[in-house]
Parts: sequence; C-alpha cells; structure tokens
Amino acid sequence: MGRRHRHVTDEDDEENLGGDDVYMYPVDMHPDERHAYREAVRASKAAEWNRQQEEHFIKGKIKTGSTIFLKSVDASNNIKDNKYIYGLLKDVIKEVGKQNVVQIVTDNGSAFVKAGKLLMKKYNLYWTSCAAHCIDLMFEDIDKRTSVADVITKARKITNFIYNHGWLLAQMRKVCGGDIVRPGATRFATNYIALDSLLKKKANLKKVFISDEWAQHNLSRTLIGKEVESLMFDHAYWERVGKLVSIYEALYTVLCIVNSEVVPIMPFVYKLIRVMKENLIRLNAKEWVLEIIVDRWDRTLKHPLHATSKYYLSLKFIGI
Repeated sequence: MGRRHRHVTDEDDEENLGGDDVYMYPVDMHPDERHAYREAVRASKAAEWNRQQEEHFIKGKIKTGSTIFLKSVDASNNIKDNKYIYGLLKDVIKEVGKQNVVQIVTDNGSAFVKAGKLLMKKYNLYWTSCAAHCIDLMFEDIDKRTSVADVITKARKITNFIYNHGWLLAQMRKVCGGDIVRPGATRFATNYIALDSLLKKKANLKKVFISDEWAQHNLSRTLIGKEVESLMFDHAYWERVGKLVSIYEALYTVLCIVNSEVVPIMPFVYKLIRVMKENLIRLNAKEWVLEIIVDRWDRTLKHPLHATSKYYLSLKFIGI
C-alpha cells in the first residue's frame, strides 16, 4: 500500500485530451490499459491529484454567483509552512477587500489549518476545510486498515498477473470484453473504482480460469498461476470484496456530490454526512468504519457555518 511507484507519461495524452491533462502511469501498466486508468482518475476526482499541483502552486478562487479564478502563485522555492500560507491568503483578502470575504476553504494540511485559524483571529471571516478532501481522508483511513489492505493487495495480485502475461491478457479481453481498472499507485476513491471493476468482471474472469486453454497453458502450472486461480474461486475473499465495494460506494456517492460545482453544496454537508452514515449502518458496516467517519467529520469538517447554511436553506424552502 505504501510502496512508492515510478511513473511514465503518455506523450499522446495532451493531444487526445485537448491539452487539458497529462496523465502519469505506473511503469508496470500495460499501454492498452491506460484508457481505463484515465477514466478511473477522471471519475474519482481524487484530491490527491490537485494537491500534487498545489505543492508548487497556491491557487485563489472567488465565488460570487459562480466560481472565478483569481490567480495562482508559484511557491516552488518557498517553504510552505503556515506562516507562508497565511501571508498569501492575507494578500488575497486585501486584494479582494476584507469586507467582501465571508469564507476561506482549504484542504486539511496542517499548514493550511493553522493559517486558516490565524486568519479567523485577524478578520471577521470563516475558515473551513475542503469537504472533498475530508472524504478523501476517510478513504485513506479505511485503506490503512490491515484487512482492507489485504483485499486490495490480492486484487492487485490478480490484475498484475493478468496484465504481465500477454496470452492471459488477450484471453481476459476476449471473454470480459474489455479491460479491468487496476488498483495502482493512486489512492483514495480509485481503489473503489478498481475493486468495483474487478467485481463486475468476476464471473467472466472465472470462465478464463476454468477453460481448457488455461488448463493446458504453462501459466496454470506456475506457483503464482495456482495462487491467482485459487483466489478467483475463493468465495470468502469475494464476499470481502463485495462488502468493501459497498462501503466505498457510500463514501464515493457523497464525494461526487461535494466535488460538483453545479450547485453550492455547503447547505447539504450535514445531511450528506448523515445519509452516508445511515447507509453504512444499513450495510452493517463494522464499528471501526463508522468511527473513521465520525472522527474525520469532528476533526475536519463539522462547522457552525455548515449548520447555519442548512438552517437558512430550510427557511428558504418553506417560504420564510
């Protein structure tokens, strides 16, 4: 889980995507698998990708009726501690006018948290953490659990074995009708998408491993081949995959909503988290899962501003 991966870039990506994004891939990823990988990253909108850019560029956005990009600052030569972040945000507040600033939203990095709290002391404004990043951290905390890491590691064993052998890869594509999204170097919601992809192709994958072609192939007699075949028919393992996918889905649904810029989500944060917890309880999620949700909510996202916006939205809906 914690192993570092080297990456390669696809030189065609910039042309294919209209110059908006250039994707980086694990070096062991088959070229034909990259499209599925890109789709997984797009769908997850994981905050990890944004933070990789924000290591060097601090971005300022203003929300009036809609989001307006103000500016970015090249911070690559600076130590990005709370004092530096505080200074940058203070400059933006002065530029916009302190009377026009109600709220500042950042991710949950310790430097941003400290800077946000300092700004609240100096100005009459609210600092809140990013809701999407908070949910990303819930994913990360769940992934750190030993039992969850074991599920992901075994899924990686299956997919890596298939993609490392051309004959088996061709058989899989023929039977499954496409690629599997692999658990790879990225974190957070991408693991959900990868496991969900594997689970949906499980029945067809089993056909590959019970075929005469597989039985007659040398790969079926290798140690890793026998391990993967056994794993494919391990009923207890696939039950664990299904359970984990259900838990992930409850978080992922909320992640997609809070990442949307179609409508302001602040008034719905309390309700979204409540619905998430209710769904997890309905799924009989283990107590440690609920504890992760509550802990992250209490530490990073619970805020009077969310409660206030929820209250005034309710008044709006009932016509007061």
